[in-house]
Amino acid sequence: MKDMVLVVENEGTQQILISKILKGQGFLPIVTDSLSEASSTVGAFDLQFAIIDIYLPEKNGWELIKGIRATEQTLGILIITGVLDKESKQFQQYYDDFKFNDIKIIS
Repeated sequence: MKDMVLVVENEGTQQILISKILKGQGFLPIVTDSLSEASSTVGAFDLQFAIIDIYLPEKNGWELIKGIRATEQTLGILIITGVLDKESKQFQQYYDDFKFNDIKIIS
């Protein structure tokens, strides 16, 4: 079975692009734009790591990350964001790395 990666992202284009990259590296992406679905996924699957967008329409991703860290201290978390602000630095203890959400598709 392929290693599973949780992807929490609300932009459809970004979901597709991240999924393609992960599949190309041999991972099985589990993609959602819902924080409640993402929370359920963390407990239900043996994940390799999670890629989480911080600014989502439903809530902000920090709530999800803090919840994950309460039960899953070893799960790797990569945040993607368009803005790295004071709030992001305040939560550094909860994530392992970040990537600015500047992925572009060139056709």
